[in-house]
Amino acid sequence: MTATFTAQNGADPVTEVRSLMTAALPTEGDLLYALQRQRTRILKRTAAGVDSDGASFAPYSPGYAKSKEKFGRSAGTVDLRGRNAPHMLQAIMATAGSLTDDGDSNTRAVNGSLAFYDERAALLAEVHNEGATIRTRLGYGGFEEASYGYKPRNARRLKAAKATLTMPRRHFFDASDQDVHEMENDMGARSEMRMRGRAA
Repeated sequence: MTATFTAQNGADPVTEVRSLMTAALPTEGDLLYALQRQRTRILKRTAAGVDSDGASFAPYSPGYAKSKEKFGRSAGTVDLRGRNAPHMLQAIMATAGSLTDDGDSNTRAVNGSLAFYDERAALLAEVHNEGATIRTRLGYGGFEEASYGYKPRNARRLKAAKATLTMPRRHFFDASDQDVHEMENDMGARSEMRMRGRAA
């Protein structure tokens, strides 16, 4: 007994299967979409004061919380946004192969990233994400005029000034296991839609 298989319109079934398998592979467009959705997850949880593991951020120092409140912002929510725009989180950009932040491409996905396109924002993000001890202006000798007998207007503030400032670790910029699963689902959903379109 002999069985013969043909694809739609009499096409070679082996060629058709290979074509379908290639079409199922993630494209730059799929990866960009998944990275954009991950950026949205990062922004939403950061705005809620939660890190990549679901834990609440360390609170702001009382002085910084007070200054944010003066600008009409909530002092209780640690959202890693400065007092005014542009702020660090606005500099997160998704890139997938040849695509940067928008567009679509059927080119096979090889690499992609979420990164900070601005050097200053990248440095701030690293300090927040990993925590750090930073030298202040006093630590860099910025108030040395006080030692020459000159009494600056903010003399009281200088007395309280410190040479270093310790930033707690607020690990916002990462992907949890759940995030990775969500990104896989995002890419899979687009691939499935593409496959359905080919089968129709």
